[in-house]
Formats: sequence, structure tokens, C-alpha cells
Amino acid sequence: MIAFEIGVMDVVAVAKRDPYLPAGLLLFGLSSLGSLRMLRVIHEAGYRSIFSWNYIGEYMRRRKENDWPAWPVQLFWICLGLGVPLTVSGVFRL
Repeated sequence: MIAFEIGVMDVVAVAKRDPYLPAGLLLFGLSSLGSLRMLRVIHEAGYRSIFSWNYIGEYMRRRKENDWPAWPVQLFWICLGLGVPLTVSGVFRL
């Protein structure tokens, strides 16, 4: 097993030099929070599907009748839409 001797200051130096990659990865994490919240609520309501993209549409259909908030879906799409280009540009700038 290879041990890497990377300290916190090394990570901070890379984040200062190229902030796009850490920002993109952070936005990916935030999009997963919105997705998990949405999936948990729709799963507790009894909806089951093999495909995960069906959950988004079903959540939006049931949202108004069950008084569910729209922020999980909005958080998911905004963070994913910003996170993908930031991560891709961050990887290519390394």
C-alpha cells in the first residue's frame, strides 16, 4: 500500500491555484443532498421505480397535492448544472 503524505496545506494550495475542481465537487455533493431528500420523501409515499430519473417527475407531480417543498428538485438541478461544467473545466486545467 502506498502512503501519500498530503497535508491540509497542500490541498489548500491546489484549491487556491485551481478553485474550479473543488467547487464543482462541492456542488456535486450538494446536488446529492437534494436528490436524497427528494428520493426519501417519494419513497416514503410509496412510489417505487426501477429507474431513478422517474422519481423527479413523480415528485413534481405529487408535490402540490402533498404540500412538499420544491427546493430539493431545484437544489438538485442548479447544483448539478453548475457542478458538471466546473468539474470538467477544473479537471482540464490541472
